[in-house]
Amino acid sequence: MGNLKILLMLSIWISFTSAVGQNVQAYIYKDRRIINSWSTEVLPKRVLDFRVGHRFGDFSGSGGGWKTFYGLENASDISIGFDYGMLEDVTVGLHRTKGAGPLSQLINGHIMWRITSRGTERPSSLGIMVMSTMSTMPKSENSSSLSYFPKFQHRFLYYSELVGAKRFNAVLSGSLGLNVVHHNYVQTDRESNLFAMTAGLRIQLSRSFALLGEVTYPISRFGQDEDYHFPLGFGLEWETGGGHIFQVNLINARGLSETDYIPYSRSDWREGGFRVGFTIARKFRI
Repeated sequence: MGNLKILLMLSIWISFTSAVGQNVQAYIYKDRRIINSWSTEVLPKRVLDFRVGHRFGDFSGSGGGWKTFYGLENASDISIGFDYGMLEDVTVGLHRTKGAGPLSQLINGHIMWRITSRGTERPSSLGIMVMSTMSTMPKSENSSSLSYFPKFQHRFLYYSELVGAKRFNAVLSGSLGLNVVHHNYVQTDRESNLFAMTAGLRIQLSRSFALLGEVTYPISRFGQDEDYHFPLGFGLEWETGGGHIFQVNLINARGLSETDYIPYSRSDWREGGFRVGFTIARKFRI
């Protein structure tokens, strides 16, 4: 497994950084998030991005159907926060997320660094994302619970990703990432680290609309839980102009942040365990 991880990281690096080119502003994705996962895009310097994300309940199955108006009367997860272009290739952010896994009331702080960006007709780029998540939920008295929190540092989880992206032509863009989620506190039969691969896709339909797709597949600890189902989502992106980007999506993951939805994805597409979601983003220059 160790050699596999090294080879995957090297392949991403070689594919997207055959040479370190000049810093350009040609886009590969229009937004910094594809659906749940990150692209390599960053905010311009001194630009503030306010965004709200929402995931409804199961479309069908035991928790959906007509009785919950196909999940629209339930909220699986909600996120609200700000990102800021601190430097030309560095974006920082702070978000509050409801949480949909065993840990809730999450505060996420992250930094995205676009290491390289080259080309204008068919741009490619490589980035590193690091994120720290703290759960502010009340401490549980159950020692077998993830929210038992014997020490304050056990409230923290961490996420990092090496991600490369490329626009192949005027219509098609793609990305590939190697990521890891680290828990400071886990149950005795669990690993502290979860490695996964993420792939993203964007298809430009018109000047304003694009189709999105993403999948995250664990390459460690996968199959340990029989009810685990890897996150898979599809979305429609609408650039409305004036700094607005609106996205509506269908995804089986209940959570919005990587430290939540990657380890704790339990919903099955085949049983109606997918949900409608949306993201609204608005940029301001300050």
